[in-house]
Amino acid sequence: MVAYYEICFALSVVFLCTYFLRMNRTHDANLGFLFVLIAVSELGALMRMTANTVESAVLGNKISYIGACFLQLVITFTVFSLCRMRVPRLLGGTMLFIGMGIYGMILTNERTWFYYKSVDIVKMNGVTVLLKEYGPGHALFYAMIMAFTALNVGILIYGIIKKKDASVKNLQLVLGLELVNIMFYFIQKFTSKAIDITCLSFVVTAFGVLLLMDRIALYNIDNSVTDALLKSGELGCFSFALNRNYLGSNAMAKKWLPPLGELRADTPIPEDTGEKFYQRIDQWMNAIDESKDTMSFYYIQDGVKYKFVGGYMMDGTRKRGYQFTVSDYSREQKYTDLMQNFASELEKEVKEKTEHLEEMHDRMVLGMAEMVEGRDYFTGGHIKRTSELVRILVNAMREDPECTLTDDFCAAVVKAAPMHDLGKITVDDAILKKPGRFTPEEFEQMKSHAKAGAGIVSKILCAHDEDEVYFAQIAENVAHYHHERMDGSGYPEGLAGKDIPIEARIMAIADVYDALISKRCYKDSMSFEQADAIMMEGMGSQFDPGLQKVYEKCRPLFEKYYSEVAV
Repeated sequence: MVAYYEICFALSVVFLCTYFLRMNRTHDANLGFLFVLIAVSELGALMRMTANTVESAVLGNKISYIGACFLQLVITFTVFSLCRMRVPRLLGGTMLFIGMGIYGMILTNERTWFYYKSVDIVKMNGVTVLLKEYGPGHALFYAMIMAFTALNVGILIYGIIKKKDASVKNLQLVLGLELVNIMFYFIQKFTSKAIDITCLSFVVTAFGVLLLMDRIALYNIDNSVTDALLKSGELGCFSFALNRNYLGSNAMAKKWLPPLGELRADTPIPEDTGEKFYQRIDQWMNAIDESKDTMSFYYIQDGVKYKFVGGYMMDGTRKRGYQFTVSDYSREQKYTDLMQNFASELEKEVKEKTEHLEEMHDRMVLGMAEMVEGRDYFTGGHIKRTSELVRILVNAMREDPECTLTDDFCAAVVKAAPMHDLGKITVDDAILKKPGRFTPEEFEQMKSHAKAGAGIVSKILCAHDEDEVYFAQIAENVAHYHHERMDGSGYPEGLAGKDIPIEARIMAIADVYDALISKRCYKDSMSFEQADAIMMEGMGSQFDPGLQKVYEKCRPLFEKYYSEVAV
């Protein structure tokens, strides 16, 4: 029977050594305590079962109780970690206090009766068995074990059901180990006192955790990522205590930043060395104190740009120092510059293509307008001249400090001017090319060009972009309403006053002025004075009186323009 305990102890030692050989920073530190406690408990059980005196048996029993009292506590911390939850400080402190209290009773059982009333030994099947008369304290031990086990099972079930960021399979496997331990406890009740089934349950637990440790570490994302970055050689780390004493740095940080290699642990940053890096570190720590948050810094050393991320080094909620990570920012900077250059070139190319398309679009519209004008033998050059008049009027309006029109609006009106007579394409040639005055019926057909023009412009400039919609509406208004009058006697809708869009009111002045100055089949060209008299007479009835001041300002420019072009 002694061989059973020797094998259990030997296996626990093998599992403990295997853990330490395979251990790395991605493994949960609680697992190390678990393997140590199991090995200690197995040692205690072996000492107890091979003891020849009551004193040595009791000593072995005390050692074995180390695992019994504290193993479930370690398992609880592991379970919380697997569920990606923090152990509440009050809960952790209470569990530790209970475990130490009960273990304290066990340590003093020779002097008190609270845990064991009496202890003796007897040999059974070649092993030493403690004959114990339990006191009330032993009931507390069982209550502790059952409470800790119930807590662990409850947290595992909660994690399986509720915690989306925890591995369900890992939690299920650990829950299975807990249930196996519960099963071993009940088996112990029906077996010989010479065989301690708890030893076997500890070995099974250690073996199960050994199989799971790599899988558990796989889900320790924080440590896995940090470990991968450190091993990649692309991340340096160094830290200082709150009193500004140097704590240490890894090899990559020292390679990139040689001044770190000159610092000695537990010593402050040296003063008056002339080393700018030390001064910069001190400034960064001051910045962290002011912001109380993680911050990014940049530093150039030997022509290489480094990026630093600094913040407080925390122990739970307690600040312990300053932690900095450093990475070579040169490649990232080159990539950023490359992307910025690419974006800039792409933006330039898109802008050029857009301007080219807009130019083609404008030429197409102007070409259509000239094509329509070409059907009318008697209004040659009207589109070009009225467009110039609109430009002169709009420029004068923009120079007025009281003008509320935007630059975009003014540019759109000038661009829309050539489209004002597109509707004439729907008028019959016999009417459009008639050399004399129109009959009332013919004039009604001619008036239809305004509304038809609005429809044509709307179809041509069918837009989805916000800027395009804005221009399309202005161009449509120019075509539709440029024959409306302020007194409401115009066409095609009979609008009056401010109901007529401002762009159409501007177009009306240019359209009528050109008609007066130009020669037609039914009239000769008028002098500047005659045309101006008619224009001024129409202010308030035909034209917007608010534009009179603008017209008067532009009249010399109109006359100069018509003096230079053939009409």
